[in-house]
Amino acid sequence: MHVEEIKKGIKDSWAVGIGLVPLGLAFGLLMVQTGFDWWWTPIFSIMVYAGSMEFLAIPMVLQGTSVAASIITGFMVNFRHMFYGLTFPRHRINSGPGKVYSTYALTDESYAIVS
Repeated sequence: MHVEEIKKGIKDSWAVGIGLVPLGLAFGLLMVQTGFDWWWTPIFSIMVYAGSMEFLAIPMVLQGTSVAASIITGFMVNFRHMFYGLTFPRHRINSGPGKVYSTYALTDESYAIVS
């Protein structure tokens, strides 16, 4: 990778990164306040990886929502990503692992920056 490209990427995305800090803190606080141990927070974040769905997952887990209902809810909440994926400029990513990661890591904020 070229150092200049990395610097440009940081310049384009630093505000989004900083903006996600309060969201992460709020999620961690909510997890602990609802009775989960602190270490469940990174597990939820890694397994769910969808901000709005992470917040919805807390009451769904606490209430014992069925797996089918959870999957349907997750699909409906994140359906907008289908449209993001269709128009995301993956042709600009040269490596196979980079394309896979960019598909996985696609968020509202990253889509807005790239678009």
